[in-house]
Amino acid sequence: KQRTGTVYVDIEGRTDVCAVDIPDGLDAVASVFKSMTLRSLEQETGTFCFLEGNASKSDRLLIFSQDRNGREKAKAIALERIDQRMKTPGHHQRSEPRHWEEHHKSEHSSHMDQSRTESAEVSDTFTLRGDISVHVVIQTGPDGQDPVVEDIEHTTGTKLTLVRDKGVIQIHGAPEKVAQAKRQLQQFIDRFVTCRIQLPPPITAALANKVSHYIRPMPWIAAAEVDEAKDLLKIQGHQDSVDQTFKVLREVYRDHGLELLESDIVTSKKGADEHSYSMRYISKGTGADVLRVSEDDAAFILGRGGKTKHKIARVSGATLELHERNNTVEIFGGDPERRKARKYVELVRAQRVGPVNVDEAHDDGDLTMIAVPHNCVGFVTGSQGNFLRTCEEEWGTLMFFCNYQGPSTDGMGGAERLAIFGDLNGRCGAELKVMAAIETKLPGYYTTNLGDTHSWDEWGTDTVPLEQDQLSYALGKKGSTRRKLAKASGCILEYVGSVAFLAGSLAARQRCREYLGWLCDQVCNKTGRISIDPTTRDDVTLVPVPKDCIGYVMGDKRKTLSRLEEDWETLIFFVDSQSLPTYQDVEGLAIFGAERGRAGTELKVMGAVETKLPQFFTKGVGDFHYPHEWGVDTLPLGNEDLSFALGKDGSTRRKLARASGCILEYVGNVAYMAGTVPERRRARDYLTWLMRQRLGPVTVDFAGRDDMLVVDIPDQMRGMTKASALRDVEKETGTFCFFQGDNSTSNALLVCGHQQEDRAHAQHILQDLLVRGASRPKPKRRVEGPVPANVRRTGSDDSDHAPERPKPRLRMNYGGAPGPSARDEQSSDESDSGSHTGSESDHSSQSDDDARSHAAAPQTRVGGFIPRGRQWASEDSGSGSDEEIVPYWRGGGTKF
Repeated sequence: KQRTGTVYVDIEGRTDVCAVDIPDGLDAVASVFKSMTLRSLEQETGTFCFLEGNASKSDRLLIFSQDRNGREKAKAIALERIDQRMKTPGHHQRSEPRHWEEHHKSEHSSHMDQSRTESAEVSDTFTLRGDISVHVVIQTGPDGQDPVVEDIEHTTGTKLTLVRDKGVIQIHGAPEKVAQAKRQLQQFIDRFVTCRIQLPPPITAALANKVSHYIRPMPWIAAAEVDEAKDLLKIQGHQDSVDQTFKVLREVYRDHGLELLESDIVTSKKGADEHSYSMRYISKGTGADVLRVSEDDAAFILGRGGKTKHKIARVSGATLELHERNNTVEIFGGDPERRKARKYVELVRAQRVGPVNVDEAHDDGDLTMIAVPHNCVGFVTGSQGNFLRTCEEEWGTLMFFCNYQGPSTDGMGGAERLAIFGDLNGRCGAELKVMAAIETKLPGYYTTNLGDTHSWDEWGTDTVPLEQDQLSYALGKKGSTRRKLAKASGCILEYVGSVAFLAGSLAARQRCREYLGWLCDQVCNKTGRISIDPTTRDDVTLVPVPKDCIGYVMGDKRKTLSRLEEDWETLIFFVDSQSLPTYQDVEGLAIFGAERGRAGTELKVMGAVETKLPQFFTKGVGDFHYPHEWGVDTLPLGNEDLSFALGKDGSTRRKLARASGCILEYVGNVAYMAGTVPERRRARDYLTWLMRQRLGPVTVDFAGRDDMLVVDIPDQMRGMTKASALRDVEKETGTFCFFQGDNSTSNALLVCGHQQEDRAHAQHILQDLLVRGASRPKPKRRVEGPVPANVRRTGSDDSDHAPERPKPRLRMNYGGAPGPSARDEQSSDESDSGSHTGSESDHSSQSDDDARSHAAAPQTRVGGFIPRGRQWASEDSGSGSDEEIVPYWRGGGTKF
């Protein structure tokens, strides 16, 4: 029940539970009893604990156990935590902050406090939901139960008064009894649902009479009506009563020779209030639908590994929960998203038993139909449907063959219709993929007499015929060049036969056509230069590259630039001399694509140039803050700081970039941070905190920050969160983790990251880690003495005959030296300043002469190319300049 909503328990008469009352003046109850705090409490005392009702507003903590001593111990610990919070300076306390504690101290004082409480009765109100009629709370239940108001009065000893005109129930009694009455009322209200049934037209009129005389008067039915125009029956009421109405409905169906199908029934629960069903998924303005399906349908909707369910959720924008135990599908989201999800579920169910019928009624602005020749159906489907599944994954669509028409005599074998559901961009991309497959099977089917066409619509499709040698060059190895063109231009690009189809917005198609033309021109023009005016374009960044560094930047057979294009979704060309400013002995590298991709590629190129020619970009660059929304900040680093911030194989740099959401690169000894203002601020903060870890404990003021959460680590569990474990968590979740204050004594682990999902994921992993650690048995002590005969000695000569043992897992020493200190263990990935083998670059503190000689020396080539791990970081520049200048692209003159 906790997984899907709030939980209330009637503990009267139970001997295995004790309750800890939460004082009224305690703020943020959930923060006092966090999930991990309760798990530690359970582990220590052998109990099962949870906050009753809404965790953030709960008024008591329930502790279950068959062991009374365990319950009392857990109760004492909980009271101590409440007492500590109530004593916290600045915390809002009641006028009698110790009253609640005295209530629990002894049996005698508890009795006295209870007497005082009973004498001080209170009044409270409970407001009914707007979709629930007031008469249901004074009706006898469908199975003869007492009216809810009378039943709660009897069980709680309170007085309930119904105010009909306001839809309010007034409750009078002792405070704890009033709270109990409100919980029972909420439990009753949470069981109310809305059921919609699509009716066959022949029984609509007959059922309207049944609704008036039989269904609407039933107990605990709030409303029931038939919409004859839409052939729709709507019933609102308690779940138990709604289930009984189905008996009446089935009788009407049988009288007309029909059967009530589960697929015609849609049950939903109101999701606007905080106590509604499945609070995890429902927020204000959204709702939930429940579809009942057969066991076979449930398995088919789920798909292998849940793929079909995830696909429906992705295309519709709704959230799906499939419960195989009771064969129901719960759909959460807004009205349009739920409507699409229901439609897709029904289509998937129809796919299991036969052909799928799709017509114009299924089109909610999310459908594209394409005719596929019958003799191409198998080719388009692929082995076991692999081609269609690949298109669905790539473009986020849902695709069905529907309404098979059979063979015809037109010579083409007839045609089947392929339905593609999804957004416009995804449908268009999937459609062009299918067209390319059909053209491969039937050359000329789409491209006969098709020339160069332009569409001037805001969204449309253009075509560009290509020669055979141009097509091969523009396609690239396994389609890599085509993908680069599409990503850099933001346009959908597909080759159907020898014709390039360009689909998307007008600006994207124009960019793609231009990029494609430059590529095709290079088939004959081996120099590979283009001529542009960078001052008139907003899709290009021009980077000066010294001629001595051209080979190093390009890599063997242009592999380095190709890798950059793939990583950052850009397109890179060299420009001719007319496109360059008055620089001498440099080549112009033009980077095309989105602004973020261009910035990442630019910084990578700058890092490569700086490695070969120190100080080319960073001479005089200091601590620089760019004030506008998008820009680049710089932060100079010392030699030791740089090595520490880089990490093994650049892992620390990548971690900080991912956690902050900012582009972070080291050009020489300068950290360049590119992105929005919040992204750059986060990157600078994380980098600063990392540097401070080298010198001692780090204390962070996280008040008002939305990129950080605090995880409490119990003292006995601190060993489970050593540096190596935190590095694994950071790598998996894309966060940056470290202890607040002294690592050896701190219980506050800070989890930093710009995405709330990543921080929550990290918290979940840490909680699991602590729970597993608490239950993990202690390792057996090593027995000293002679080695048994069946154990192989190190270096023995009988290794061939010795039993094979599993290889031990290697523990990476991030400190660089044996026996790292606690301060070193809290650092992140933290570099190995003494060993740089295989790292992104060599950042050791060598002399200026050594650095220059190393930069000028040819790089060691492995298999004909320069290892990528050493291409992008620079050497120690050894600059003695104290002058701070603005980065070159923000200065005066020509903008690069």
